[in-house]
Amino acid sequence: MIKRLIIRMLAASARRAIRREKPTIVAITGSLGKSSAKEAIAVAMGAREPGSSVRASRKNYNNEFGVPFTVFNVPAPGKDPLRWLIVCWNALWIGWGFGRIGAHTLILEMGADHPGDLAWLVSIAPPNISVITSVAEAHSEFFGSIEEVAKEKATLVRVLREKGLAILNNDDPRVTAMRKEMHCPAV
Repeated sequence: MIKRLIIRMLAASARRAIRREKPTIVAITGSLGKSSAKEAIAVAMGAREPGSSVRASRKNYNNEFGVPFTVFNVPAPGKDPLRWLIVCWNALWIGWGFGRIGAHTLILEMGADHPGDLAWLVSIAPPNISVITSVAEAHSEFFGSIEEVAKEKATLVRVLREKGLAILNNDDPRVTAMRKEMHCPAV
C-alpha cells in the first residue's frame, strides 16, 4: 500500500512539473538496446557535460520509480527511509512549483515488464520524440506472445502528436510495422 502511494505521488508530482515546464521528452524503449541507445543520444546531446540542460536516465532507471527519479534528478534511495523521505520531499517541492526540473530536455529510458507499463510511463512523461530499438522475446514472460510485446512497445509511437517524431529500427520488421499506428513523421 505504501509503495503504491509513493508511486502515485512521484507520478503526479512529475506530471505537474512536466506540464508546467514543458521539457522536450525523448522516450526510448525496446526489448534490446535501450540503455545503449539512451547513452548514445545522451552523449550526442551533451547530457553528460557539466551544467547541461539535457538530462538522461541514470543506469537503467526505466520503470515507475526510475522515470520520476530522472525527472527530479535524484538517485535511487535504496532501502534507506531517510533518503526516501528526501526523494519524496523533493518530488513534492518540485511538483508544487517551489522548485524546478532544471532540464530543457529529458532523455528517458522506458521499460515494460507487464502490459500497460508503457502507458503508465507515457502518462507521466508524454514524449515528443520516441525511439524504438527492437522487439524480441526478452522480458516477454508476462505478455503471452511477441506480438503482445510489439503492441506494448508501439505505445510510444501511438501517443506521439502530429509534431512528434518517431525513430524506428527499420532492421526489425515488428518495429517497422509500427509506422501504421503513427500520426507523425518517422525516420
